[in-house]
Amino acid sequence: MKAKVRNKKKKKSKQKKQQTKNLFYTILLCVLVVGISYIIFATNILEPRIDGVTASYISFNNSNSTDMLKIVDLLKLSDEVGKSSLNQSKVTFKVDGKKNKDYQIVLYPTGNNINNKYVKVFLTINKGKKILEKLNNMKLTEDGGIIVYEGRLLEDNNFKLQMWVDNKYNKNIDNISYEIKIKSR
Repeated sequence: MKAKVRNKKKKKSKQKKQQTKNLFYTILLCVLVVGISYIIFATNILEPRIDGVTASYISFNNSNSTDMLKIVDLLKLSDEVGKSSLNQSKVTFKVDGKKNKDYQIVLYPTGNNINNKYVKVFLTINKGKKILEKLNNMKLTEDGGIIVYEGRLLEDNNFKLQMWVDNKYNKNIDNISYEIKIKSR
């Protein structure tokens, strides 16, 4: 009789350990699913760096202009959020081609136009040099473009261009978009 009671206690103890183990694995699995979901949805880890309208290789074969990139649907953001990875209005691209060739990165408005003093640009070059500026402080081209950057091609240059509308802008914004052209000079 005592052996039966002891066996029942051992069996209950094993079941309790198994239930605890199952509960632990279930909680761990839930935490992993929530964590991975957060990473996927809160960051742009699964988004392509350059969409179908853009090109990852920009050359200087055409002396007037080259492939176009787009930044669409700018949002009202603070500078802190605008410069962060939370800003989805961004594009990364690489400029390469004939060495010692001068080039410009030029923006052209394609959607609704607002006063350039409210539109901000944050340009990161080769993960080092960073430029934060309002569009109204930048030089204009003869054809109405806004020169974001001028440089000479000494090596491959990787750029990340982020744009947003200053959150102090008190009107509604809709369809604020820009086309980016790389032009040789």
